[in-house]
Amino acid sequence: MKENFAIGDRLRMVMELRGMGVSELASKADLSQPYISFIVHNKRQPTIKTLEKIAEVLRVPVSIFFDGVTEPTLDIYNHFPQEIQEFLAKERSIDYIAVAKKANDNGISPEDIRTIISSSEKQKAK
Repeated sequence: MKENFAIGDRLRMVMELRGMGVSELASKADLSQPYISFIVHNKRQPTIKTLEKIAEVLRVPVSIFFDGVTEPTLDIYNHFPQEIQEFLAKERSIDYIAVAKKANDNGISPEDIRTIISSSEKQKAK
């Protein structure tokens, strides 16, 4: 099921995927902890300039905060096997999740991806 998300909900989701807390984000974005907390809890609407700072720290496009409807990325993440979750947490990257979602949206199965990776590894070994 698809849902609409407020900016704070989207920010919280990306922070969780990046393994970043309010204090770390606030420090890196040069913003106050209470202000970030207010945004996360949908009590304040940040300016575009603030969102640009936050997006830069989180390494995501600003548009992630504005897409009208989205699949809850964290729900997708939570369905991954533990070893994949650990890899993603270590990498602090939602890029892998975005690729997996795009593959799923285009009917590319995990087995297809394994086949592509296997072929690529064989080519590199030559």
